[in-house]
Amino acid sequence: MSSWSMRIEIVRAEREPGTHRCIVERDDGARVGFEMQGHGARLPHDLSHLAVESALEARDGFWGLLATGAVFSGMKRVGRQGKGGDGRRIIERGRPRLDEVEVLVAAITGAWEQRATTFSIAGAGEADIERCFISLDRWQEAWQAVAGGERLVLEWRRGAPPVVIQPEGEA
Repeated sequence: MSSWSMRIEIVRAEREPGTHRCIVERDDGARVGFEMQGHGARLPHDLSHLAVESALEARDGFWGLLATGAVFSGMKRVGRQGKGGDGRRIIERGRPRLDEVEVLVAAITGAWEQRATTFSIAGAGEADIERCFISLDRWQEAWQAVAGGERLVLEWRRGAPPVVIQPEGEA
């Protein structure tokens, strides 16, 4: 994997709504695991972050901080620690922008779920919002292709759109 990259594996819950399992392996070999709450047919919140952050090229949102070594509440280290440093300190330093990205993701995802035709928010122009809606559609389609118990495996590279490398298979 290239610098600032992660392999992300999400195992979809057997039944919805349920809890999906996620394992992230950074390019330094560090691995963290966490649970993602399911929302039935809706895209899980952390996948909404992936869609919006990649469309906005937000390098300092949830996924970008995770790539640099952040370890958020509810995450567990799996195996070696890697070279990312103090995971909580990374979050503290990035907190102001992380909070801004969280607001953007929530607002844009909410508008997308309601199929809003006109929508504006500070921090994102019309072209940005359109890219986010397209990205959310793409990830919703990828997520819907994954049956309960199967996995979605992708590679996230900082500065590039995430790429699905294995959309299905036994977990």
